[in-house]
Amino acid sequence: MEKEYDMLRAEIMQNLNLMHGLLSVLFTAVGLFFAFVFNNGDPKLFIIIFLVIVLIVNKICSLNYSNIRISTYMIVYLEPNMENRKWETRNYRSINNSAKSKNIVFKVSIADISYLLITAAVYIVFIVKLIENFNMLNLLIAGSINTFCLAYVLFISLNISRDTNNRESFINMWKHID
Repeated sequence: MEKEYDMLRAEIMQNLNLMHGLLSVLFTAVGLFFAFVFNNGDPKLFIIIFLVIVLIVNKICSLNYSNIRISTYMIVYLEPNMENRKWETRNYRSINNSAKSKNIVFKVSIADISYLLITAAVYIVFIVKLIENFNMLNLLIAGSINTFCLAYVLFISLNISRDTNNRESFINMWKHID
């Protein structure tokens, strides 16, 4: 059982490291894109960066969901039988106690919404470039695709925050499997 616990903890840590690496790639890609787009202001170029953002955010969301499922599995099935290894239970209780003591109903971390913030910044620059180089083709093609991408990232960001705040339902799900 301890070996399974260690392997699952290692997987959580690996996922966290990958999430942080992807976030770094995202910020780097957006920074490079901004440097490029200010020299070549075609609004259709924004489609590329929005697709990169969507792909990276999708992967981050998947890793976050995986971590929540793994940690709640550990809380329900492994940690009750282990005296000295209750890292996930302590982490879960610490987060909940902190939120309750501050009367916080919905917790959102900067890490959970950083991709939403960067997407919004890219969208604002896109609107500025669209106004500078306005034509109907840019508005129809780039505008619709980029607006869809912004809405998708907003949806994913809210789902990540919801899942993070709703660990209790994941714990109950695992408890009802037996």
